Amino acid sequence: MTSRDYYRSLLQLVTTTTVVTSHWIEYDEQDIYAAYLKGSLDLIDGSKLFFAQYVRMEGPGRDQISREKYRYHWQAPAGETRFRWDNARHHAELATFPDHVHIGSDEEARESGPTDLWRVMGLIEQAI
Repeated sequence: MTSRDYYRSLLQLVTTTTVVTSHWIEYDEQDIYAAYLKGSLDLIDGSKLFFAQYVRMEGPGRDQISREKYRYHWQAPAGETRFRWDNARHHAELATFPDHVHIGSDEEARESGPTDLWRVMGLIEQAI
């Protein structure tokens, strides 16, 4: 898989889900196997998902996706945080460090394993 293949699969996810009303995505190819992607998705309940991720295709067939940096920030229509998943290197006290999720407007940090846009969109689809 190349970074462009990954971008195409991400676009397919965003354009086929029933909860996204509009989207903006920027794709910055670093090389054939690495890219930085960021964007925002408007959702049917008026909330928004902002995301950014640096991905690298690894492994013998380049079929393993490494998300070296990511953040998925889901916010309510009024702007308060619902959830933000990221792997910023803070909250070393959590067993899943550096992966974690911030929950609610107080953005309490809790343990959360590595995640991706597919998992986040699945959670959003269940919630709204």
